[in-house]
Amino acid sequence: MALHHRNSVTGLLIQATCRFYAALCLLAICDGAPTTQRQALLAKVAQIQARFRTWSRQAPANFELYTALIEAERSRILGHWDAAEADYNRAIALARTQGHGPVLALAHELAARSYRQQHRLQRAAAALKQAHRAYQDWGAEAKAEALAADYPEILRPGLSGVARPQREAIALVPSPLDGNLSPLLRACQRLIPLTTDREALTLAILQGVAELVPADRMLLLTPELSPESGQVTTLQWRVQIKGQRQSQQSLWVKRSPQNDPRPAKTLAQLPPIFATAFRQGMAVSGPRQTAQLHPNPYLSSPHLFCLRLGLPSNPMALLYVESAVALAPPQQQQFELLGQQAAIALSHARTQDVLTQALDQHTEAMYQEVAERHLTEQQLAQQLERAQIIATVTQKIRASLDPGTLLQAAAATIGSAFQSSRCVIHRHRAGETGTLPLVAEYLAPGCVSLQNYPLPIKRNPYAQATLEQEGVVALNNIYSHAMENPARVFFLHTQTKSLLAIKTCHQGNTNGILALHQCDRFRQWSADEIDLFCALADPVGVGHAQVQQLEAEQQQRQALEAAKAKIEKL
Repeated sequence: MALHHRNSVTGLLIQATCRFYAALCLLAICDGAPTTQRQALLAKVAQIQARFRTWSRQAPANFELYTALIEAERSRILGHWDAAEADYNRAIALARTQGHGPVLALAHELAARSYRQQHRLQRAAAALKQAHRAYQDWGAEAKAEALAADYPEILRPGLSGVARPQREAIALVPSPLDGNLSPLLRACQRLIPLTTDREALTLAILQGVAELVPADRMLLLTPELSPESGQVTTLQWRVQIKGQRQSQQSLWVKRSPQNDPRPAKTLAQLPPIFATAFRQGMAVSGPRQTAQLHPNPYLSSPHLFCLRLGLPSNPMALLYVESAVALAPPQQQQFELLGQQAAIALSHARTQDVLTQALDQHTEAMYQEVAERHLTEQQLAQQLERAQIIATVTQKIRASLDPGTLLQAAAATIGSAFQSSRCVIHRHRAGETGTLPLVAEYLAPGCVSLQNYPLPIKRNPYAQATLEQEGVVALNNIYSHAMENPARVFFLHTQTKSLLAIKTCHQGNTNGILALHQCDRFRQWSADEIDLFCALADPVGVGHAQVQQLEAEQQQRQALEAAKAKIEKL
């Protein structure tokens, strides 16, 4: 029957259990087997060991115990006594920590056999006593009696001189799991592909229980862990199902809303059956115990079952079932097996959630880092472009000795850099109050020149503000402000819509105005453009001073030449 259902339990814990006992059986056959047969058996055991090592790395709480005991038996067969003893002790410690009674008793019995082979009789006797006690604690009375009958001098010292009684033939008792396993297998298989969908997985667990148990009502409570201590703080129900499996009625499903106004409850606030199941792993209540474990006057089901999914140190959920009938032993064991598989599926789902959250955080951090790096690169590129423009304007001003082209080169460079419609440079002399003459101009194609439109100062608030204030006059829409003639006429004739202007100075004296005009649209001047424009005012102010100096030198040279010519005529 096991071979028939072998392909239906892929991914279930029962498959690992079968491989564990298969490995121990193969190692037991190795005792006294010929060398060739032993090598073949050890090769098969090595394949099983490789699987368990992989599983142990992925889920040590589930498989490290099995791995340790298999490695201990293999070391015994090979004669590596120190390694075998260490692995026996490790398996015993893990079994005791996890509360795994069958493997604890078996580990003590196999360790005793190893000590007998080494003629360490005192250690062997102590291990046998512990194995006998573990079998009794587990409830395997027949196995404990058989062990005492085999070693009466150790386990029954008062009867060591009495002849050993003849064993009676033991009839094979069918396993509690014998019978129809199809509902259990279907329920377990349904959980395998749903480990990434928490809600669907929760519903599949309860529907699987409904196929195994004649349940009236089921709840799945998920614990909330304290981030500091890791202990369970509260439990909140997520899904409940009502329905009669025997009457083939459709299941009634109710999900807890995410914003449930009812607060989550602690274990102390829940009925005692939940705290009992959390401590012991499973709590079963009959009609007599129901009033103590779940004091609810509206409770109509006499039989209650509560199963903890997962280890006490890492609980996944509490599965609560109300039923009108008691569970038979096969149903109870199938219920426990389904709980084990549900715990594995919930553990995988929790791990998937953690990995997904970590991946999302890492991806978001990467995107933020890329965005910050891109912004930094843009800022560096803007700073480099700004430095290049300032250096170009300064170089052209210093390199030219022609007063007529010195400022014209600067205007062309600034206008093309800002992609403006017009860049103009006006000269200002102390005491001038009428108009400012145009000394340099850059024009984009199709724009009107200002050669025939001198800049008025009177009744021109923009020109007056530019000459009086320290800073930039930035106007995104000139016509949104009140203007009088001749300023309005000036801007209408020149088709100017947006303006950026600043006065130029040299050694504290105002010597001109630098302005940008946008004629094809209303332009929103950015903060970076205004900062760059302010930085260009200083080299243009130096250019004005250089033009004045060159013009003064030319006038002086012309005066000297005129005086020389006059002297020569005399």
